[in-house]
Amino acid sequence: MPETTASRKTRSATNATMTETTTRQFKNKMNQLHQEVLGHKHGPIFNAAVRASDAPGYYDVVKRPMDLKKIKANIKNGTIRTIDDFQRDLYLMFCNAMMYNKPTSEVHHMAEEMMEWCEGKISDYKNAEALATSRS
Repeated sequence: MPETTASRKTRSATNATMTETTTRQFKNKMNQLHQEVLGHKHGPIFNAAVRASDAPGYYDVVKRPMDLKKIKANIKNGTIRTIDDFQRDLYLMFCNAMMYNKPTSEVHHMAEEMMEWCEGKISDYKNAEALATSRS
């Protein structure tokens, strides 16, 4: 039997609701993961944008600055739509820190340590998602 206009509209509305729910659930998970990253012992150092007055020449070296506040905003505004987007922004933030700061500096070591720690958290998230998907 051919599909009616009413049934197409109902299916479309149902799909939109499912998408909204899925998006909200994803954002909640990313916000939880973001809170864990911020809660890392070095997290607060990466929370706010680098001030030019604190890091002379930073913006000559770093062309795409990133910080945890900006990542939180990217989750909220939908720029981050996947775990890979989240990981990309985290890695950009850490790579910026390692690029600007000398390998012997404390901040460079903090960025390396957090990046490795985040790799584990993201891997755990991906494994949990894969397991949940395989069960549904």
